[in-house]
Amino acid sequence: MDRIYRMNRIKARKNPVNLVNPVQLASHVHGGAGHCMERFDLCGGVDEVTRTISVLLEGATSDRLLDYLNRMDNQALTQRLGLILERLSTLQAIDESLIADIARLVGEHVYPLDPHGPGGGDLNTRWRIRENIDVLRGGV
Repeated sequence: MDRIYRMNRIKARKNPVNLVNPVQLASHVHGGAGHCMERFDLCGGVDEVTRTISVLLEGATSDRLLDYLNRMDNQALTQRLGLILERLSTLQAIDESLIADIARLVGEHVYPLDPHGPGGGDLNTRWRIRENIDVLRGGV
C-alpha cells in the first residue's frame, strides 16, 4: 500500500486516522476487498464507482492521475478507467489530453469491464474492454 498512497496521519478524537488524497481514491480504492475497478460488486456497482470517479475528478490533475496509474501497474484498471473517463466526458468536462494519455497505456489484452458481470458484450477496440455492462446505465 505504501507504493501507492502517501497518507497524512492525523488525530481525530484522539484516534489516529489516515487521510488519502482524493485523486488516489478515484484511481484506486483499496481495502481487504481489493480494487473497486476490479470488484464493482463490492463498491456499489459500476454506477456508484462511475459517480465516485465523476465527483473526485473535480480536484484531480492529469499529471497526478497518470502518475498513480503508472505506479499501480494494473493494466485492467488503466483500461477500465480510460473507458469510464471517455464515457463521462460526454456528460462533464474532462481533459481530452488525459484520455489520450491513458489510451497510450492500453495493452494487448482484452478485459471485461466488470469481471464479475455477465459474459459477452461489445468489444471497445480503443480501450480493449469487453463492455459487458453499460457504464452510464444509471446516470451520473
